[in-house]
Amino acid sequence: MTPSFDEKQYLQDLQALIAYDTSRIPAAGDAPFGKPTLDALNTFLKLAAGYGFKTKNVDNYCGYVEYGSGKQMVALLSHLDVVPAGDPATWNTPPFKLTVKDDVMYGRGTVDDKGPLVLALHVLKALKDSGVQLHKRVRLIVGCGEETGSECMQHYTKVEELPQYAITPDADYPGIIGEKGVLRLRFHKKLSGREPVIIMNVGTVINAVPGHAEATVNGKKYEALGRAAHGAMPEKGDNALLKLCRNLSREYRHDFLTLMQLMTKEGLNIDVQDASSVLTLAPSLATVTATDAEAKCDIRFPVTMHYAEILERVQKAVAPTGFEIEVLRANDPLNIPPDSAFAQGLLATYQKCTGDTQAKQSIIGGGTYAKFLPHTMAFGILFPGEEATEHMANERWSLKSVRKNFPILVEAVKTLDTL
Repeated sequence: MTPSFDEKQYLQDLQALIAYDTSRIPAAGDAPFGKPTLDALNTFLKLAAGYGFKTKNVDNYCGYVEYGSGKQMVALLSHLDVVPAGDPATWNTPPFKLTVKDDVMYGRGTVDDKGPLVLALHVLKALKDSGVQLHKRVRLIVGCGEETGSECMQHYTKVEELPQYAITPDADYPGIIGEKGVLRLRFHKKLSGREPVIIMNVGTVINAVPGHAEATVNGKKYEALGRAAHGAMPEKGDNALLKLCRNLSREYRHDFLTLMQLMTKEGLNIDVQDASSVLTLAPSLATVTATDAEAKCDIRFPVTMHYAEILERVQKAVAPTGFEIEVLRANDPLNIPPDSAFAQGLLATYQKCTGDTQAKQSIIGGGTYAKFLPHTMAFGILFPGEEATEHMANERWSLKSVRKNFPILVEAVKTLDTL
């Protein structure tokens, strides 16, 4: 019996999860990422249990769904948390209500990563319902803090069984063999009080280009409009923070504005690349008061480099401004040998299912769970040329793509089972 996709049930399950605003908020009681995210996790596990799967909540950091009874275990990894939706006025549909229009799903998390998560659940359901026999157990591991540093998966690795191999449907086909390193920095300085008084609070999360920025200077209001984008792909956005600071610099002198004038790759002396990838920089958060100034940025650097050399360059460039630098996150890159059985097996799976032998496995700026577990690769869910809308207003994923993904992920589970 061939595994089949129940699209109606898929949409119903996804709707239940999109309804939760799972952007991170301060821990509350036993909810490390906030109560809405914990509620979403328990809702997901309840859905999976209803399909007859073994489930486990792992200390409210993450959870898993398990199918099969083999001694060895392979996994699919996905996440429930999302980046904030931002200003609802920038959305054409309610961000936390699944809306299907012209065969396209809209809502925060449809493509990153609730939509792929629920699809992965339905892949396991289809394998189970069709009686496919696997040699290994398959876990669908769901995290709750991927967008803010993957503490969820770091916790999982400390307390739970590690998979022999795993994939995370949180990027592109035909697979990601390299992920750039991540360096997130905080710049801070106490102000002298001699500057004009700037009041500013810009940005939502450190890994998203801000699409709107406003400030008051000596009581006068200023505003800049841009376009939000994923912090790993700042070129797809228009940074409203940088626009606002450029405008203010024409009228005022201020230590914070001096810092922001340096917030380019050239200004920080980090305009570097290697044979396969280039460094990206996304100044993303800023808070300025009468007494303090703070900025945060997200840097993704090439796979042949190390964070220490990037940090040293930034420190030297910023030193004359008097701003202190704090490292918030530093992850060196991920490299998967393209000729490994793992990479080649998944490439063959994609080619078999699509007939596409031209697309190549790639290197991305985005970071996935693959950095936190051994023998893990981002595989899917976007096809070559498919629009990427994660972290943007009007996030969306076409049902045509969902349908095309289903048999590939079914076969990918079978491939993991043979490695």
